Amino acid sequence: MPDQGGEGLFSPYLRRKRIDKARPFLAGRILDVGCGTGALAAFVPPERYFGVEPDDFSIELAQRSFPKHYFSKTLPDDQDYDVIVALAVIEHIPDPVKWLSELVQKLVAGGIMVLTTPHPAMEWIHSMGAKIGIFSAHAHEQHETLLDARAMSEIADKADLQVTRYSKFLLGCNQLFILSRK
Repeated sequence: MPDQGGEGLFSPYLRRKRIDKARPFLAGRILDVGCGTGALAAFVPPERYFGVEPDDFSIELAQRSFPKHYFSKTLPDDQDYDVIVALAVIEHIPDPVKWLSELVQKLVAGGIMVLTTPHPAMEWIHSMGAKIGIFSAHAHEQHETLLDARAMSEIADKADLQVTRYSKFLLGCNQLFILSRK
């Protein structure tokens, strides 16, 4: 999925707000899953950052913007991370339990996962906004499932994780989840 943070009038604003929510948790080695064009890299020293993005063009833009940071299309084989960040990604994943189960293998003992996702109660706003160009139409079209706190807790539990912190932001339209191993 190409980076959609620049599509739609408010998409850059939404990206900044998601990053603002993640920034307090950026300690140690960071794995940025679904890094897009690398916006989060601006807040992490190159030696502590690894960005993963399946889209070639987004990786190219990220590498141009942050030439000292490392970006890849695939997860690293031999590294463990203190924090795994996935901002506005899980809603695009067909099997979130499997995805989280794979990611948790990259997490050090005591590490955390930082996720943001739109709240399902606000789907109508996202849908309408995508139709009129306020939000990314591509991102909206590629949503698999929007998760609320209960659904995320169930998915996390199946992946041997637990939600340790939860909050809503952007007037309840988005959610922040902090996950850790059980």
